[in-house]
Amino acid sequence: MLEQERVLVASNHAREAGVQIGMRRGGVLMLLPGAQIHERDLALEDGARQAVALTLLQYTPQVAEDEESTLIMDVGATCK
Repeated sequence: MLEQERVLVASNHAREAGVQIGMRRGGVLMLLPGAQIHERDLALEDGARQAVALTLLQYTPQVAEDEESTLIMDVGATCK
């Protein structure tokens, strides 16, 4: 996955082929001509994060978004 034309995330296969974080698109294609390269999509990420947060609500009503797009939740044992 690219952000501003540089590798942000790479699969295990890509890393084994020599792809490194920060590498430009051309370098990736030189190492892996058939690589599937995707630009980062913040709207898609936001939708996925919201879907995960809604799913977590089945375990606790205390779900919140923290820094760096992190979801946090408070889970504790209940005594009856």
